[in-house]
Amino acid sequence: MAVDGITRADAEAAFDEALSAELINALPRQSAALSNLTVIPMGTLTTRIPVLSALPTASFLSADQAPKPLSEVAWQGKMLTAEEVAVIVPISETVLEDASIDVMQRTTDLIVQEFGRVLDAAVFFGTGAPATFPAGGIYGAATAGQKVAESGVPSTDLNALFALIEDLGLDVTDVFATRAMKAALRGQTGVGGVPIYVPEAGMPNVGSIWGVPTAYPLGWDKTKATAIAVNDSVAVLGLRSDVKTKVLTEATLTGFGNLAEKDSIAIRATMRVAFTLANPVSIDNPDGTLPIGVLTPAAGGQAARSSK
Repeated sequence: MAVDGITRADAEAAFDEALSAELINALPRQSAALSNLTVIPMGTLTTRIPVLSALPTASFLSADQAPKPLSEVAWQGKMLTAEEVAVIVPISETVLEDASIDVMQRTTDLIVQEFGRVLDAAVFFGTGAPATFPAGGIYGAATAGQKVAESGVPSTDLNALFALIEDLGLDVTDVFATRAMKAALRGQTGVGGVPIYVPEAGMPNVGSIWGVPTAYPLGWDKTKATAIAVNDSVAVLGLRSDVKTKVLTEATLTGFGNLAEKDSIAIRATMRVAFTLANPVSIDNPDGTLPIGVLTPAAGGQAARSSK
């Protein structure tokens, strides 16, 4: 597909002499996966992490001098493989010269947001994910027994969702949801009149449900899930390199042409990240069931909105 890059027509509003230096658009959002799940630095292309797979077992002795029981502890290796997310955005040099805003910085901010969308969609639903990522993402790893269908009463649904994790002997550490969940819970209270959902002051995309941090990922597939609750031991992201940018001035780009001939530059951005799911066993979860709970939308997706 041919790309024209950011031209004068694309940035026409930025040349208005009366335009404020601030853009009139939404602030770029960050990846919910990178902001909330477990992230470990990666020094190489691949990294193996140990996950507890067998617990020691003990018992009372039946008599004096009876043999002590033997047991073992085992760890299973989980592989993280760094995959690259990338984009190149050409920009006309006249746009950079004449714009009343910092086009380079604003473009970079939007690239970071787009990387966040791509990563969140892959982590939570497997959308566009590379082969080394778990198929279907966190949502795809949940079994039928780890799903709760919306009933139209959000507080009841969320309580059942939390119970799926708690039954495994773990606590819910993070909730991820469609933004419609805000409207469903706004103004609703629990025992003692305490609000179920509390937004964080000055951060409209962050809040908590019953004290558990709640985020609204980019690229959320609301046809599959209204909310996903997890214990953060389930998901591990490896960060080989954060977003890196390089300004190209002489390159020839497929679908665009030669930058110098077109009096343009280009921002090349890359990020390398890995993702895997871990299922450590515990005393209450000896089978290593993944601590994931999914609230699935009612037919037509109306239940989450019925209590507005």
